[in-house]
Amino acid sequence: MRSIFVVRQGLAAYGYLNHCPHLSAELNVSADTFLDEDGRHIRCALHGALFDIEGGRCFAGPCEGKSLTRIGLRVERGQVIYRTCAKPSQLR
Repeated sequence: MRSIFVVRQGLAAYGYLNHCPHLSAELNVSADTFLDEDGRHIRCALHGALFDIEGGRCFAGPCEGKSLTRIGLRVERGQVIYRTCAKPSQLR
């Protein structure tokens, strides 16, 4: 089972599978820690790869040129909506 994470930037929301394309590792090693120190990029805690938030493309690190797997989201009245066929118990 794979987890997902969402990054909010102003009114926009970007969601991805919690999966680095380098060695299939989860991006975070502690809860809710997905961004670099400046909060400007998604960072893989295991390898230090950096990804842009808006598109999930790696621009620095061992998987440069590859992208995170984006999930479909929309923001509706300030709420982030994610559509899935999975049962809520299958998501974490």
